[in-house]
Amino acid sequence: MEKTKKRKKSLLRRVLNGVSIVVMLALTGLLFFVVLSNASGNVTFIAGKTVAWVRTGSMEPVIPARSYILVEEVNPRDLVEGDIIMFRSTDPTLGGAFNTHRIIGTDDRGWFITKGDNNDKEDEKRVNPIAVRGRYVKNLPALSKVGAFLSTPAGITTLIVLILAFTAAAFSPDIIAGMKDKEKEKKQSEMDALVRAEVERMKKDASKAPLPAEKDLQEAEQTDREGPAPSPDDKKED
Repeated sequence: MEKTKKRKKSLLRRVLNGVSIVVMLALTGLLFFVVLSNASGNVTFIAGKTVAWVRTGSMEPVIPARSYILVEEVNPRDLVEGDIIMFRSTDPTLGGAFNTHRIIGTDDRGWFITKGDNNDKEDEKRVNPIAVRGRYVKNLPALSKVGAFLSTPAGITTLIVLILAFTAAAFSPDIIAGMKDKEKEKKQSEMDALVRAEVERMKKDASKAPLPAEKDLQEAEQTDREGPAPSPDDKKED
């Protein structure tokens, strides 16, 4: 019965550790994702999809400002007028960052003419097809709320605290169990030392005391030298 309870506790602890580790990894991944998504750089697609952060409201009301959107890889030849594309802008005011605007036409070179739905004018710079990185699929409102919060110092701090908390929850049972095992080993070691000391003491005492046979031999030799002890009758005759 006791062994069954211990097995159940061990299994439950392993499950909780596994869940904690998964959550910890997810939170860590989200932290890196939020940090990397706020920096300009190459876009990484997973299974042909990626997530992009739209800072401004140039595409409102379709894409609200400070939103995460789902973007799919696309061959520029498959793009048509009306598609919303994510591309690396050559506009000096954007510093080479990615932009997300709608295609409203093409020029005589086949480059895309783009415009933000909420902007009054089309974009001054035309978009080379090789600069297109993906096509807008849909908004991600839940992730946008989380991302907006985590983009703040308070959000980053909260995420770090959660990661540390789940890390502690995942590994503290093993740490506690290890400490208990070390304590048991220490007590057992102390007990073994006491036993060894007592055995050594008993061996020393035994080596000092003469053996019974040796004691009898010593008494016999003394009797031979001194003669037998006088009996009570001998004393009366005297």
